[in-house]
Amino acid sequence: MRRFALMSAIDLQDWGWPGASVEDAQESEIGRVLREDRRRLRVMTARGMRLAAHRGKAFQGAHILPQVGDWVRLSKDREPESLAQMVETLPRTSEIARRSGQGTQIIAANVDEAWLLVDSSRTAGTPTLERYLIAIEESGAAARLILGKTDVNPNWQTLADQLREHFADLHVLAVSALKGDGMQALAATLRARSTYCVMGESGAGKSTLVNRLAGRDIARTGDVRGRDRKGRHVTTHRELFQLPSGALFIDTPGMRELVPALRAGARPKRFDRIFEIARDCRFADCSHQHEPGCAVRQAIEDGRLPASLLKSYSLLASSASAPPEARTSARMRSHRSSSTD
Repeated sequence: MRRFALMSAIDLQDWGWPGASVEDAQESEIGRVLREDRRRLRVMTARGMRLAAHRGKAFQGAHILPQVGDWVRLSKDREPESLAQMVETLPRTSEIARRSGQGTQIIAANVDEAWLLVDSSRTAGTPTLERYLIAIEESGAAARLILGKTDVNPNWQTLADQLREHFADLHVLAVSALKGDGMQALAATLRARSTYCVMGESGAGKSTLVNRLAGRDIARTGDVRGRDRKGRHVTTHRELFQLPSGALFIDTPGMRELVPALRAGARPKRFDRIFEIARDCRFADCSHQHEPGCAVRQAIEDGRLPASLLKSYSLLASSASAPPEARTSARMRSHRSSSTD
């Protein structure tokens, strides 16, 4: 078994613990999951790094499968180097999730702010960005939009302006992690003991961004393909790092597509404008596709509503993760009216 050097007097508040202090029971101790390695978890506790079993008999009482960023309770063995027994996964303050097959995949847990990194050399379509942002906002974490790789796109300023116009509710920053442009302003937004997560498509430059913030190579990066300047997919797991600033950062694998895992009946705030305008549709169950008297389509024609927002809504509503009532029903209207009175 690989042994880890023990560190003394680890303050778990430095690793994001939200309470004033950690009260460990005599038989157990609290720690934060930093990484998963083949059915083993690396967990930071007050006594230092510990290994814990991810599944099987050692996972007895932890009914919620722990993920990177989770706070867990482990057995407090006499020998800290021994494989810990899972006791429980503590309640999460936030969880970023997506639909995966027939279930839900947790991308990161207990995140305070999630960054959506957009590659300026191959900008993802607006509906794709909307789905990422919905997953972030529904998780309970704050969202920030980062336009990266500005060094490979001479027209990045125009693209940044377009993003700021469309996502007027978000703070958009433009950076080049390779050359360092804009990185000082981005680093200034980091807060010690807060947890951040960077998300985006494969090859967007997430690991390069993390390495630049850390001032050293803590995450693997790949070469850039010459023909299209697209980064190669390298990160295959999630891992939580502590940056020199004291901020905590979770690097995540790139995803070719993301469909948010919404709770039953959830109504993403990003679609509030659609719900408001839809109150004037002629039909209560208007799908905003071909029905006459559709106020939503009229708003798009008038320029009051971007067509990309309706496309995002329609794609999400038709997915397996959509709320049971994906269309704007009378019940939705009633709920909207009562919530704004």
